[in-house]
Amino acid sequence: MKKNNIGRLMFYSLMSTILTVGAFAQELPKIRINPAQAYGGTVSEYFEKVEYIPLETSKKCMLGYVTRLIVTDSSFVVYDADTHSVYFFTLLGKFITKIKGKAESVGENIEFNNNLNCIEFSRGARSSHTREKKYYSKSGKLIDNNNEAPSSSKNPEMLPFGNGYFALANGCFIPNLKSVKDSIVYRLETYKNDILYKSLLPVNQKENEAICAINGFLMLPERVDGNAFYISTPLDYKVYHVDKDDAKPVFQFVFPRERVFAKEILTSHDKELIKATAEKYFLNPDPLKIMNVSNIFYKGDNLFFKINPRVYVSSGGSEIEHQYNFIFNTTTEKLVSLERLVGDGSNYFLPIFNERMKVEGLNEFEKGVYYSNISSFNMFASLEATKDKKPQYPATLQDYFKTQNRKSNPVIVRMKLKE
Repeated sequence: MKKNNIGRLMFYSLMSTILTVGAFAQELPKIRINPAQAYGGTVSEYFEKVEYIPLETSKKCMLGYVTRLIVTDSSFVVYDADTHSVYFFTLLGKFITKIKGKAESVGENIEFNNNLNCIEFSRGARSSHTREKKYYSKSGKLIDNNNEAPSSSKNPEMLPFGNGYFALANGCFIPNLKSVKDSIVYRLETYKNDILYKSLLPVNQKENEAICAINGFLMLPERVDGNAFYISTPLDYKVYHVDKDDAKPVFQFVFPRERVFAKEILTSHDKELIKATAEKYFLNPDPLKIMNVSNIFYKGDNLFFKINPRVYVSSGGSEIEHQYNFIFNTTTEKLVSLERLVGDGSNYFLPIFNERMKVEGLNEFEKGVYYSNISSFNMFASLEATKDKKPQYPATLQDYFKTQNRKSNPVIVRMKLKE
């Protein structure tokens, strides 16, 4: 008989019973995670299919450094930091159009606005100290030219549940410890259209001064699965299963002492100590301290999750300290780092992740399907390094390696996880 993981058992139990308020006082099952002890693995162990889609390269669409990839149901949308521009491609990699940016812009960003079903391109201008937003269709056509959002009162950060329901994450941040109020803040809210439906995950700011001052952040996933999702509260790493009606506790991650804030600090009411700790981690954050956990989902016996520090360390190798995305097998309790997976014949021994995956995590488009992008420099470097393995490239990659070079546009990677 398989060894059952207590976290999975608790999950199914919670799905079939209604929890009382007293359940919150009970001790949650613990999943103990030591990132330093994560194994590596091969791509074929976790992904059943990997496809490579080269983006068209021409004088009209020469990309430099891609810092953001959005996948819609009809296009790839990328932001290029070198040209400050947004590029639109078909799902086959054919160039559609370019939205030219401005060199003077700061803090540029593109997002898919779930409520408006369009691409939101925002940027600040140094000269005027203003911020503008423009909205484009999934094929790059301007929707509005007056720096105003199309008609919608919904917050663009809301996550759709379906059937008109949305989730919105809130913070409990305390900017001034001298004015802390004995009040409840709900870190998660659900809405029916524009109307507040339920207030969830309450936290009393007065009782949790340190947690709110250090300001661990609550992160919503990219999408919901079956009208529900998992979320973790910051700094205590408790995991909840959330639907439109409730947030039910499932388990709690436990990390090594050096990776978390001491309990004596998080429960303290010494305002000077709290202030000093908060300022230290704002001005000089420790890249090993885990602020929260995100990207939490199950695939069969595998629990996927991402740990988030306040700052990330970029590295080309697989240093033990700088792993962020993990798979925990709930049957064997084996921990694997996604950053340490190596290519095999299933993906032609090519890379599947770039460095930005450390920050963004797995980018899911549809259930079980994830995306990344690899620079042509790294694609050709891998081609040379693995030629002795004699990989059998598909026609698309054969043509790509024959006609392109290390300066060509990136290649999109489409990956389907094993169930």
